[in-house]
Formats: sequence, structure tokens, C-alpha cells
Amino acid sequence: FDENWHHTELAQKLDLFAQGKIPRLMILMPPRHSKTEFASRRLPAYIFGKNPNARIIACSYNADLAYLVSRDVKRIINDPAYPFPDTKIAGKDTDAFFEINESGYYRAAGIRGGVGGMGASFAIIDDPIKDGAEALSKTVRDAVWEWYASTLYPRLEFPGSVLLVMTPWHDDDLRGRLLKAAKEDPEADQWEVFTLKAIAT
Repeated sequence: FDENWHHTELAQKLDLFAQGKIPRLMILMPPRHSKTEFASRRLPAYIFGKNPNARIIACSYNADLAYLVSRDVKRIINDPAYPFPDTKIAGKDTDAFFEINESGYYRAAGIRGGVGGMGASFAIIDDPIKDGAEALSKTVRDAVWEWYASTLYPRLEFPGSVLLVMTPWHDDDLRGRLLKAAKEDPEADQWEVFTLKAIAT
């Protein structure tokens, strides 16, 4: 792995998120710039190492990808090089759900999938829209927004944190709607945004 300057800055932001110092964080980056590796694979394992009681709900645009990432998180935790020996996968263990120690857990789901009965101290959303073509569909954008507002967000346990990691495809995507709400309503969630643009303008 060749570390670049943006990896260092990304890791610093994610560390503050894991500590609860940035409770609403957006990571906006082009494809293939390590955002999933850092935010969806490494970050949950790090959070569990620091706090085995954490409850994480992690979502992506479809369940297959969410389950693939879930398996990667488990591999990191089970690796002999994992630096938190007191954190163990215990109890139920599937691609969709696994338990950590006595009370922590990880739930993987696709966007618009159900997470009934689950609470989250950390919610991680990685690429809620698959690509630019999907982003052009208002029907898709509306469905993602409805899922976030009515399914995922109510699952947060105070003072739960939300991480949105995505490539911006459209001004009216989930990122755009959340930032619009934050601008129009001081009482709405206020987001810290870490942006790396593919093309500097």
C-alpha cells in the first residue's frame, strides 16, 4: 500500500468521527480513491477495537456489496495482526450480521433494505447510489431519501453518528438534500464535509 497525502487527511477525519468529535461527516471523493477501504472496511474494525460495545449499521447501494464489505471487516478483526486482542467476533456470525464480544454488533444492508429491530451508535452509508446513470433518476433519488429519513435515521441511538461516503453524481442526491436541509434549517443536522475533487476547478 502506497500512502498518499489524501489518505493521511482522510484517516484523520475518520479518527475524529470514531471518537464522536465529528458526529455528521461526509466524505466526497471520486471512485477508486480508497474511500471504501478506509471508511467501510478499516473504520468499523477500528471502532470495535476502541469500543467493542459499538453498534454499527453499514449500508451500500445493494446488499451484495454490503455483505462483501462485511466479510472484509470480519477478516480484518480475525487477522493475527489486528491490534486489539480483546475485541472478538462472538455469537451470531453471518454476512448480514455479526456480534462483537457481549453487546456490540455489525449489521450490513443494502440501501432500501430493512434494518428492523436494530439500533446504531454509528451509521455508515457508502455509495447510496450506484453510478451517474442511477443518479439521473428522480425515482431512485427519492427512494434513497425516503429510506434514509424513514428507515435508517430513526435507528440512531443518542448521540449516534452518521458517516456518508460517496461520489457526488447529482445536486439532488442524498448528499445534496442533506446539505440543502442544513443550509435552510439551523436545527437540521449540520455536516462536516471532506471533499477531494477529481478535477480542480
